[in-house]
Amino acid sequence: MASTTTTLPTSIKELKSAPTPHEIHGRTLWEPFVPFFASHGITLWNAGENASMSPPDDRVRAPDGFFYRMVQPWDPSFFHRGGFSLRLPTVCPGRTTDGRDVVIRITSIGDDCAQHRIALERLATGNVATLIGNHTVPVLQWLTLENITFAVQPMLSWEDPTSEYCYEDVEDLLSTMVQMLEGVAFCHSKLVAHLDLWEGNFLCNYFGDRGPARFSTHDRTKVVPPFRSTFPFKVYIIDFESCVLFDEASDPSTHVHSGPPPGFDIKKYARIKYPELLSDAPYNPFLVDVWQLGVRFKCLFAGCTEEPDDLEEPDIPWAEGEGPEDMEPPVPFKSLPAAVVALVERMTAEDPAERPTAAVALAELRSIFSKLSKDELRALV
Repeated sequence: MASTTTTLPTSIKELKSAPTPHEIHGRTLWEPFVPFFASHGITLWNAGENASMSPPDDRVRAPDGFFYRMVQPWDPSFFHRGGFSLRLPTVCPGRTTDGRDVVIRITSIGDDCAQHRIALERLATGNVATLIGNHTVPVLQWLTLENITFAVQPMLSWEDPTSEYCYEDVEDLLSTMVQMLEGVAFCHSKLVAHLDLWEGNFLCNYFGDRGPARFSTHDRTKVVPPFRSTFPFKVYIIDFESCVLFDEASDPSTHVHSGPPPGFDIKKYARIKYPELLSDAPYNPFLVDVWQLGVRFKCLFAGCTEEPDDLEEPDIPWAEGEGPEDMEPPVPFKSLPAAVVALVERMTAEDPAERPTAAVALAELRSIFSKLSKDELRALV
């Protein structure tokens, strides 16, 4: 491992260009911040192998209202301590003096990435953070060191439940889709377009051992054990680093963006390219969010991944027996309401003018949901 960093980073770009996680552990970059966070009652987690991190002490995580666990049948008294994979150098987990686990994000350095900080101030701070329909992870505390701004947020799951955990039935699936659309529609109501609604940017309030049935391991010919229906399951949206936002008093005609999302180089854009990137014309970023979420839904329905054809190798090499060739082929959903499929088709229209807004799509999905019979809702997917 390389020597410890002794100076504060001067830009987000500098942090992201650090050779993590191959040459140095991401935790190394946070070493200069250790005394600062200690003075605020937060101890950073410890570095482990590869990009992993572990809690700084043996205490059981204190309840904070943002996570649930499941009793494991083989040992009801055992609770997995959990871990954290530190793949972004702008993020680091910590533990407070009273045992709560948090995730600390560098939201901006000076004016660099200021839109990230402003988005969280608008969506996740104060009374707005508690509004029904808001699925942004709340900011528990803002901290500033020189010109570096940190957002302290509750630690959620480390895997995206929308693509990891099998759905029990149509009702379970649609309930999750409603939450995802609801969260995006709320962001749009505050004039924040996410522009990176891909796998990994939706987390939930489940922490600990993995759920009872995962797409990659569960025999889909068998009934899916209850999971989301057993607790107040909530989906959260994270990572607003690439967002576009507008002043809340601005003219709607000015709500346009050109080129790739902020922070992305079009030549290195390792995401599925949305149709608007085929030209240099300004576009409506809110309708890009609708398209991205629609593609996520379509991939989920078809049992395929969201990875573009030209995606580079993963940041962390596959371990032996974990490469793509070792994974079971995906299994598409077998039962979906035709009206839901039609809605998702409209969400992914090539022409942005043919896509519904997030609010319209949400209202339509809720209407479809309300008209399904009990038998239709209980149909296995």
